[in-house]
Amino acid sequence: MSSWGYTDNAAIAGTVTTYTANGNVVGSSTYFTVNVKDGDYLFITGAKYQVQNVISNTILTLSSPTATAGGSRTAYLQQGPKLDRKSTRLNS
Repeated sequence: MSSWGYTDNAAIAGTVTTYTANGNVVGSSTYFTVNVKDGDYLFITGAKYQVQNVISNTILTLSSPTATAGGSRTAYLQQGPKLDRKSTRLNS
């Protein structure tokens, strides 16, 4: 389990297509709005990218373009940091 969230390197449903010209990711049979949140991380072809904006179930943008372009790839999810309110203390 990820120390930040509940999911660590779990394959997401469907496949993705990436582009080197921009940070767009187009999914096929994906459910981005259900499974991925802004600030989460995706591992695609062994590289880690941060999700900037989930637009729909089949489109999201990354904070930077991927190193290689291609389609029919599996993406793996690592959730971004989650606030643990129980361990948060105010310094006096």
